[in-house]
Amino acid sequence: MKKILLLLLTAGITFLFAAEDHGVRAKVDLVSGVTQYAQFIGIQQDSVLLGGNIKGQFTIIKIAKNRFKSIVDEQGNDLLNPKAQQVADTTATQADSSQEALPEQSTEASTEQSEEQRQPTFLDSVAGKHIFVALEKRSIDSALDAQLSPILLQLIKESGTPLVVANRTQFGYCRSSACIKDSLALYGAASVYQGSISAGASQDSLTLYMTHLDLTDSTAKPLTATANLSVFNGLGDAITDNKLSNFIKQLKGEPLPTKKRNVSYVKLESEPEGATITIPGKDDICKTPCTFALQDTEKVDIYAYWKVNSQIWGAKKTIKPIPYDTTKLSVKLKKVKPELRVFTIPEGAYIYAGSSPISPTSHAIGKSPNKFDLNDIGSSFIQIRKEGFKDTLVSFYASPTDPTSVNVTLQPITTPVEMEIQNAWVKEQKKNFIGKVLMGSSIAPLLAGALLSYLANQDYDDARHIKDQLNIPSTLNGSHYQAQVNKNHDLVKKGDRKLTVGGSLIGTGILMFGVGFLLTF
Repeated sequence: MKKILLLLLTAGITFLFAAEDHGVRAKVDLVSGVTQYAQFIGIQQDSVLLGGNIKGQFTIIKIAKNRFKSIVDEQGNDLLNPKAQQVADTTATQADSSQEALPEQSTEASTEQSEEQRQPTFLDSVAGKHIFVALEKRSIDSALDAQLSPILLQLIKESGTPLVVANRTQFGYCRSSACIKDSLALYGAASVYQGSISAGASQDSLTLYMTHLDLTDSTAKPLTATANLSVFNGLGDAITDNKLSNFIKQLKGEPLPTKKRNVSYVKLESEPEGATITIPGKDDICKTPCTFALQDTEKVDIYAYWKVNSQIWGAKKTIKPIPYDTTKLSVKLKKVKPELRVFTIPEGAYIYAGSSPISPTSHAIGKSPNKFDLNDIGSSFIQIRKEGFKDTLVSFYASPTDPTSVNVTLQPITTPVEMEIQNAWVKEQKKNFIGKVLMGSSIAPLLAGALLSYLANQDYDDARHIKDQLNIPSTLNGSHYQAQVNKNHDLVKKGDRKLTVGGSLIGTGILMFGVGFLLTF
């Protein structure tokens, strides 16, 4: 019955209605994307009856209902899923009348007769086979298709898949890849290889694209492969580094072989020994004397450094690795002063060390442009922040011998949400700054108040000493006695004043510290 469905569809323009209408003229949309006009006869259980002229004879065929997306008559009525009993009754009546108008033969006999009359097609022979559809040329004028196709066919066959080659003309009305795929699936093909050769990104390149789909598994997803080839050296380019072989592996879902890289070795000694060896963009490798492997083929900068307390000793060597050979190096370390230079556009941005999130309590190490002494060698981070611009995290390699420059172009904030978040942070930072200033400023009144309180206690001690002397009987009366009494009173008054001012200063200092603490935390 599947063959009869495709026969009806491939009839295309030759599928005409009989002079006498046997059913309702309708537009038929299949789930495969194909659209056709036919006479809708009716629905029997899970099958749809369609009629039309095939080679001059009116024929009715049955097709499974689930293969249709929609069937709509000229008035727009949904015939596949009628909403009213009237539509069902009408179609049933038309089906009965059409059956009576047929020659004295059953629907099945008519179908079998039409099958016997038609000539076998290519699609009749694809059941269970793997089909390779000729590559489609898109916007190119190249003979590369004729050269590549036999190679691709041979590689697929050598991988264990027998192929049947098909031209696009063998699929009748089908021209698109989707239509060809649906036709092959309908006739029971095992899988299909399809693809194209099109113009590449540059004038001198072509793009080879192919898909492979298992048609026996309705849940299978197509496997794809793409290769870029030179217009002038297409075959040589395709064969280089097993490019086509890997292309076929991708189409079959097989893992690609790991590409071998040239390995070389470096044996390095330093004076003094124990220096750390590092390469930009990588972690520390080893400590001298040591031997390590490289997979780079271009020139490589190798650094050696030795840190003693706050002093750094360092050296630099540049080598070009020799594949599968060992390069021997010896370096002598000398005192160095690594330096980080930070430049931003615009200037005046705050610079924070490290990659930890910036908080209102974070302390900036400076503002751009600026330079700093480096104490740590290797990979490091800084963060740049400026009001009105997005925060920027910068990763850099701190060289032990050369100045390290960081140039950053800040991006303006464009969204209200980001601006609101930054404004809130700025307010918190200002509040934190005021709090720290208050806490720092509280030290002066606290010290002054403490000093005055101490001096007040000294005055009280002196006044107490004079009072003790005045209590001695021999000192009663006389001018000296009265002078001592006056001095005692003066000392007490001075002490009271100093204690009052000192207490006020201490209170003020405590208040400033408390307010500053609350603002900061």
